Amino acid sequence: MGTQLFARANGRGARITVIGSLVLILAAALAGYPARAEPAEPAPASAAVTSGRPANSSSEPRLDESLEYLKTTYKLDEAEARRRLELQSRAAGLADRARAAVGEELLDVWMDQAGGGKLTLLTSEPEKARTALGESADAQIRLVKSRFTAAQLETARREVATRLAGVKGVTVNLDPRAESIRVRYLTGPRRADTGNVRRRSGSQTAGGVPIQVDIRPSPPPGEQRSCDIMACDTPMRGGLRLHIKRDTGDWGSCTSGFNLRGSGGSGDGWVYLLTAGHCALTPGPKRQCFYHNGLPVVWEKAASGSESGCLTGEGNTNYAKNLINGQLIDYAILPYYTEGANWSGYWLNGRSRHNLVQAQCVSPTAKPCTSGTYAISGLYAWAQIQTGWIVCSTGTGTNEVYNSKVPTGYVPGTKCGEISSKTCSDYYNCNPSGYGQGIAVNICTRAGDSGSPLFSQLDSRAYGILSGGPSRDGLPCDLSSYLEYSVFSPLMGDGTGGHPGILDYASRATGVTMNLITTAGG
Repeated sequence: MGTQLFARANGRGARITVIGSLVLILAAALAGYPARAEPAEPAPASAAVTSGRPANSSSEPRLDESLEYLKTTYKLDEAEARRRLELQSRAAGLADRARAAVGEELLDVWMDQAGGGKLTLLTSEPEKARTALGESADAQIRLVKSRFTAAQLETARREVATRLAGVKGVTVNLDPRAESIRVRYLTGPRRADTGNVRRRSGSQTAGGVPIQVDIRPSPPPGEQRSCDIMACDTPMRGGLRLHIKRDTGDWGSCTSGFNLRGSGGSGDGWVYLLTAGHCALTPGPKRQCFYHNGLPVVWEKAASGSESGCLTGEGNTNYAKNLINGQLIDYAILPYYTEGANWSGYWLNGRSRHNLVQAQCVSPTAKPCTSGTYAISGLYAWAQIQTGWIVCSTGTGTNEVYNSKVPTGYVPGTKCGEISSKTCSDYYNCNPSGYGQGIAVNICTRAGDSGSPLFSQLDSRAYGILSGGPSRDGLPCDLSSYLEYSVFSPLMGDGTGGHPGILDYASRATGVTMNLITTAGG
């Protein structure tokens, strides 16, 4: 016999059956540890893991899906694909050296995969940049002299903003790569004065900087990828299914991102699991509990009073945010469950590896790939990330809770793709002139993937977690569609406060310094 539940995600209902024995397993777990057999704990982490290499690997990182993406997309041989990934591993350091020499005159940096896989730097002072790069300024690097200086472009932006002062629904931003000013005006029932916007914008500024006017209807709402899957052994890691007991009595699901540890304040030394904010805040406001494989894992931080009991009291909203218009901050920082048993000890602290993300074979062409784990050894801040970099994410999207049924044409697992933008202000506005900080990647995701870790197979560094993307519900993966991409919230920002990442923002909000775990025993 089975227990009947109802799952709801993004307004959609799906009836599901949970095997009755699952309830018995959970009850046994709360009395101690699981009644069912668990796979044996792996041997202690090797030197390869502590150095940031994938677990169970040789001295070379496992790059199957990243190489396959490059080889398939750009028709490359193995050697050329590896050269591009090696260049990517040096790209952030090379950009830092050029920026130290030319400052804000380094207008943009990107890996031009379509243009021969060269690291491209756009600057008004290419000779200074070349001198700073020294011998590194070789055939793999392209230095492009800009037509305008950074100061000229900023003057142009202010000029256009002045022209359009008082017009509601208009944003004016720089497009540094195109060296132009982009005016964006979303039309709607009360915003149809497109002729006025075009006239007032003009075609260029007094200094000759071109102006692009982007006028289009407001897009449909984006889709956040939470929904309703999968079972794994310990330790808890990124890329695993989280089942969520909602305060409506329904169940939903997301994907785990990364493990964190707090320092200072009331959370000193506490261990947390990171996933997307909307996974915890929907529907709200009662505290929700998160399970994996039928066992408690984490729960929402209590707003006040006792931490005891799921679905009792309200959650602490400093530990969960869902700001998807502008900065694109979408996080839930969830303490490990402690009621009845020390689940942090079971899932993480009592295990030998705390800094893992899971990889599961689903390459773009179904060849080749290697399932296993990656040991996260560091992270890239938003300011360091460049478009054209190859990155990967592991998601668990399915249509049903406690089941592996998946949408037509979609297979959960690890997928790799290319960063196309790092300035998304929502799920539809990801052009270079954007003022946001969402990271767009041409990776296919679906409901249930929210919170998925974005990381590099190349150097085992973390980038961010999945927030959502254009609505693709019920559609097969189709990377030829201009709407088939996903938007991730960055872990760290630019260091100035203007673009705070999840850890920056959450540390300020909670008073606890949130740290990504980057060592096996962290």
